[in-house]
Amino acid sequence: MTGRQLLTALALSLTLVVFSACGGNQQGKLPEENPGTTAVNSENVPSPSGGTNGNTIANAGEQVINQQVVELPDAAFLSAYPGVLRCMSLTLEQIITVLGTNFELYENTAQGYDIYKFPEYGLVLEYDTISEKLSTIWAGNTPYYVYSGTIASFDIDNDGREEEIAAYEDANLNGRVTVFSKEGLILADQTTDYFGGRCRMHLMVGYGPEKESLIILDTNNPKECEVFSYANGKLISMLPPAPANTGEQAIVESAQDRVILKFPDQGIIYDCPLPQHLIQSYPEGSTDFLYQFDRRIRPVIKDNVLYLSERTSLQIKFYGMEEDFSTCIDVAQVVREYQYAGGGKWQHLSTTGGPKYEKNSLAQGLHANDFRVGDVALLSPIRVVAPKIGMNLDQYSEYDLLAGILYRQGGICVGVTNELVSYISLEKDGEVETSRGLRIFHSKQQAMDLYGLPDRGYYEDSVWTYYRLRDERTADGIYRMADTFNIEFDGDSVRKIWMSEYISIY
Repeated sequence: MTGRQLLTALALSLTLVVFSACGGNQQGKLPEENPGTTAVNSENVPSPSGGTNGNTIANAGEQVINQQVVELPDAAFLSAYPGVLRCMSLTLEQIITVLGTNFELYENTAQGYDIYKFPEYGLVLEYDTISEKLSTIWAGNTPYYVYSGTIASFDIDNDGREEEIAAYEDANLNGRVTVFSKEGLILADQTTDYFGGRCRMHLMVGYGPEKESLIILDTNNPKECEVFSYANGKLISMLPPAPANTGEQAIVESAQDRVILKFPDQGIIYDCPLPQHLIQSYPEGSTDFLYQFDRRIRPVIKDNVLYLSERTSLQIKFYGMEEDFSTCIDVAQVVREYQYAGGGKWQHLSTTGGPKYEKNSLAQGLHANDFRVGDVALLSPIRVVAPKIGMNLDQYSEYDLLAGILYRQGGICVGVTNELVSYISLEKDGEVETSRGLRIFHSKQQAMDLYGLPDRGYYEDSVWTYYRLRDERTADGIYRMADTFNIEFDGDSVRKIWMSEYISIY
């Protein structure tokens, strides 16, 4: 949920069920948060505490978790910026231990989030009950979007004292990194690009000849990562400048079932076969394939050395979707690898790449049956599907059915918009599988064997996207749609599978 949805929820509080946490059994029904793991380059750095199973209350300011004592901040620190960012490393139970039980709980079961309001501290927490973690923190009138965020306690300046390093998205939806002391003193603060749903943070000290302290953000933003050098209270970006416009250097020639990519100044010539479902989206016989270039950079840490992988990908657009830059197929890549030498200097190591597809291993495209899980098919009327998945529609208003519902049952999550199934996901281990047999925790190679190379993305990517084109007739005319089937990986294992109705860019 975004902060904008929080405002809507508060405005519509008459439609929500309001509870007083002091007034009965609601205290025993608090959901638990599972904070994300922050990666650091030190085995001695404690990670944020995990789940709350087996928790018992210890002395004031302490909590015992699995026989380990966790020191909790006081209420004044936790309810004001920057200390409020510590909420990212705490469970809901720990937060309530600090702030007390004088709060109001607003539940929105239709869209899958709860709002905890602490009037005494001017603090509001929005909790995503589907993902089971905090999504937004409001301190006064200022939102901090922490759904994609992470936080670590780490001695970033190597002075023998740990600092707090928080990565989150601010009120303008920019990515932001704030370094602050255990006493709440802001030591450094800097903005970067948005995170795109996830941020993994790596911390390194004593790097290179200048002994730099580095804060490295690997995000789901499709275009950017970030490398900050921290010194003397400043965070300075060490990313190299973007190269000249790739399109001005490249030559792309079209043939009947392929394109030829050339970079004359680099001696690169790639013969790139195209999948049939891409070719068939164009008028018969047309070779006027529309294309664009996409640049992405990612940090890679090997043996305590920082590398940067810069990929330029040639993407061919589907016919009829020329204005939608996000719906296209990657067909060739040029990858340049750099090593960070310190002091903002990057050494070019290699240039590799080539066509994505071979002629005998072209993607075949997905079909309507791929967009279903068991009895639930994308774009099905929810009134037909509901009895099959145990969903009681009497619990929802007509407004809910039109504006949006998230329903989780039996290992799947179903999204409903305009009384149609618009979203289906598998996010946890279980017996549920896709129509081709893919499950959570299956390997990347199993996904490859079942679905082939993705339309958007490459084998080494953490997210694969496949498209199914369809034409939808409306009162205003016929529109081309591209529903998506997506697989997200955590290393070599399937982490999440989801399919979604096309959302127009207009």
